[in-house]
Amino acid sequence: MSGIIGVSPDMRSGVVGVFPDGQVIQVQSTTLTTGYTATNSSFTDITGLSVVITPKFSNSKVLVLVSMCITASNDHHARIVRDSTAIAVGTGQASSQVSNTFGYIYNSGTAFVETRSMNFLDSPATASATTYKVQAGGSASVYVNMSSLDSDTANRGRQVSTITVMEVAQ
Repeated sequence: MSGIIGVSPDMRSGVVGVFPDGQVIQVQSTTLTTGYTATNSSFTDITGLSVVITPKFSNSKVLVLVSMCITASNDHHARIVRDSTAIAVGTGQASSQVSNTFGYIYNSGTAFVETRSMNFLDSPATASATTYKVQAGGSASVYVNMSSLDSDTANRGRQVSTITVMEVAQ
């Protein structure tokens, strides 16, 4: 359990209390509503798909929730990163495999956009400001919230992507 000064049930006076294990202490979220495209062979931040949380306690866990509308014109991968450390990534069998969160992304020449989601319970072990973000990288262009055939016509749409973090008491 984590100690904190809280408020009484009537929300009028301060009391000393604790958060029980599993209690959500705070929530931070960012929603990306604009289109994003880039061509990067190495993993690069998806601009606008990041969020900062300052945990109240260094032993808290952080539940990371990502829902992202993404496509690519050739092989691409995406991953979740805490500050500069990739988290929620698979371990490759060979040195040539890419460790990523969201799997292989490729829909060349189509208007198809996939929604990729991931929930991951992280243990950042800090009470300092921590940035969670999504990065993408691959051999061609990646598109977020839009298709590779994006245009201003009635049959083309734009999507929305979100990253939400919740501090969870331990």
